[in-house]
Parts: sequence; structure tokens; C-alpha cells
Amino acid sequence: KTKSGKPKSKAGIAVSILFILIAMVADNWEDMDFSSINEMIAVEPESGNTAVEDAESDIYEFVMEEMPTEGEEYEAAYTNGNYIVGQHIPKGIYTASMPAEPQIAVSGSRISVTDDENFIYKSWWFGEVEEQDGYYTIEDIQLYEGAKIEIVTYGEITLYSSNAQIEELQVPMANTVTEPIVLKGQEIVVGDDMEPGIYDAVVTSGDADITIISTDGYQRWYYLCMGEEYQCPKFCNILLEEGDIVKIENYGTEEEYVILNPSPEIFE
Repeated sequence: KTKSGKPKSKAGIAVSILFILIAMVADNWEDMDFSSINEMIAVEPESGNTAVEDAESDIYEFVMEEMPTEGEEYEAAYTNGNYIVGQHIPKGIYTASMPAEPQIAVSGSRISVTDDENFIYKSWWFGEVEEQDGYYTIEDIQLYEGAKIEIVTYGEITLYSSNAQIEELQVPMANTVTEPIVLKGQEIVVGDDMEPGIYDAVVTSGDADITIISTDGYQRWYYLCMGEEYQCPKFCNILLEEGDIVKIENYGTEEEYVILNPSPEIFE
């Protein structure tokens, strides 16, 4: 007890012990051996693998859907656009390729997969692979039913599969929206100035940026161009919903316009 007759608090005892321990460590600091701790810190990853390499090899780790080993051969060329597996592209394991020339077309070309059901979120860039026999090739692209595919390219990307589930493709129907919208450097609201629907955007000349702002604030951006060295004049299957804001910014001549053509085929 203290002189006042009150018992010492547990906090006070703990503080006293802490000061004693600090003093002991300070007195013996130079003699202490930290080698075992250093060895634990300096452990190298097995086989030289990095976290990036592990993440790269595990992109299909959480896939829930079964991929058939058998199917049909399928090969098709795709340009800029949004595509759905099971609608525009059959389910299957794909090899994607594009010619090595022109080089400027290759460097900006990619395939992006968003598959919420199977937890696949991946972009493959053709500019990051090595050229072989005049082509840039990306293998083992697993596309499952319902996955959203975005293709961005200044040319065409060819997709090939030997196990494509062609028989499972949905049957398209005609687009009920038929009226094209011609825009030049302006901003419009879907539902007020144009009908909601799925559209193919086309630029007539020069360059144009298309920005789409959804009602929740999410933004999408598309670039169209009609250049001398490379061209990407069209982007297919852009979904425009009620309340979306569409902004067009043109860079070019007075005759340059962006035309939103209703996609000829849509799906339920």
C-alpha cells in the first residue's frame, strides 16, 4: 500500500515494470543477437516467384463454372466494342492474335474481361507480348457464360477456340430502336434527347471523344479516329440507359460528326 493507505493501481505497476525492462534492454543492447530475427525477415520467396507472378497465374483460381473440354472450332475477327460471352462470343478457351504491322495498332490494343460470377478481372495488352512469326498472340483466355468483354484495337483481333460452345449461343433479335442520332461537340441526355438502347458509335472523319456519365456517376470513355496511319472509327454495342449523359468532343473539320447507329442485333 502507499503511505495514504490506498493500494497501487495495476496501471502504475505495469508502467514500473515497463521502465525496468527498457533499462535492462538498453544496458545489453550491444550484446543482443538479432540474427534469428534477421533470418526470418530475409526469407526469399520460393522459386523466385513474385506476388505479381502469383497473381498472374491465379486469375482462374476462383472460377465456379465448369469449362467443357470438347466443343467446336470457332474463329472470328472482332473490332472495337463491348461483347457478351454466350451472345456475341461462344463460351470457350481462346487464343487471341493480331498482325504485327502496323506496330502502332498493336501497342494500344487490348482485351478486357469482367466476369463477376467467376471472379475474373483481367486485361491482356498485345503490346506486352513478344512477336512470333509476324503475329502477336495471347493464349489461355477463358471466357465463361455472361462475361463482359471489351475489345479496344486500331485494327482487328482474331479469336480462335477449339472447344467453343456454339450451340449455346443466344439467338439475336432485331433492334427495336431504328433512328440514328447525329452529334457534333454537344451534350445530350438519354431518354430526353434520344431513345435508350444499344448503339454503335461511328465518327465520319478526324477524332472524337465520347464520354458517358451514368446516373450513379460512373463514367465510360470511348475514342474514335479516322487517321492516316491507323483507324478506329467505330465502337460497337454501347449500352445507353435512361438518364445517361452523352458528351461528344470533336477534333477536326466542320464536316466531322459522331453518329450513334442503333446496333442491328440485340439480345434479351
